[in-house]
Amino acid sequence: MATQPPPEAQVSLRQKIWDHTLGGLIEGLREAKELEVAGRHKDAAVKRASVWYSYRIVPGFLSLAVGEVQRTIRIIGGNIDRLSDGQCDVIGTVMIAHRNFFVAENFLLAGLMKNPVPHSEALLRIGMAEVCCYSGRSDEEVLDYLNGALRLRRDVENEQDNVQALRQFCRVLLRAALLHRRRGMIGLAEDLYTRALMIATDPVTGSAGQKFKVRLGWKFG
Repeated sequence: MATQPPPEAQVSLRQKIWDHTLGGLIEGLREAKELEVAGRHKDAAVKRASVWYSYRIVPGFLSLAVGEVQRTIRIIGGNIDRLSDGQCDVIGTVMIAHRNFFVAENFLLAGLMKNPVPHSEALLRIGMAEVCCYSGRSDEEVLDYLNGALRLRRDVENEQDNVQALRQFCRVLLRAALLHRRRGMIGLAEDLYTRALMIATDPVTGSAGQKFKVRLGWKFG
C-alpha cells in the first residue's frame, strides 16, 4: 500500500514530466541547463535525453533524445562505470525505441550490475525483456527477464519512497502487458494492463496524466 506523499511531492518535476505538462518539459530542460553550467555535462545530457524521451509523442523529440544519448556516450568515452543504474536505464530505454538493441543491451546489463533499488531493477529487467523479444531471442530469455521484473512488485512496495517507486513500476506493468500481447498471451496482457491502470488511477499513486499515458500506451503500443 502506497503512503500518502506530502503536497510538494505530488507536483514534483518527475510527476509533471509523467503527466506531460508543459511545465515539466520546461523545468526538466532548465534543470539540465543548470547541470551543464555546473560542469556536469554527462548528467545534463542524460537529463535532456530523459526529458525528450518522455515527450516523444511530439514529432522529432525521440531524435533529440537519441542525440543526447550519443553525446553521453562520447562524454564518458565508453566507460559505463561513470553512469548510475538510472542513467543506464534512460539510455537503454531510448535506444530500444531507436531500435538499436546492441547498445541498449550493453547499458541495461551494466545497470543491473550496479545493485539497483527494486523499481530500477524492474525497469532494467523489462528493458532487457524488450531487447530479447524485439531482436528475436528465445521466448525463454524474454520470460526470464519479464517475470524477473514482475516478481519485484513486493520489494517495490517496500521501498522508502514507495509512491514514486510504484509510479515507475506502473511503466513495468504496461511494458510487460505489451510484450505478452505481442506473444499472443492476451489474457495475461489484459491482466497486467489492468494492474497498471489501477496504479495510474489510485488516489495516491495515480493522476489524470498517468492514466492517459497508460491507456495511450495500451492502444498504440
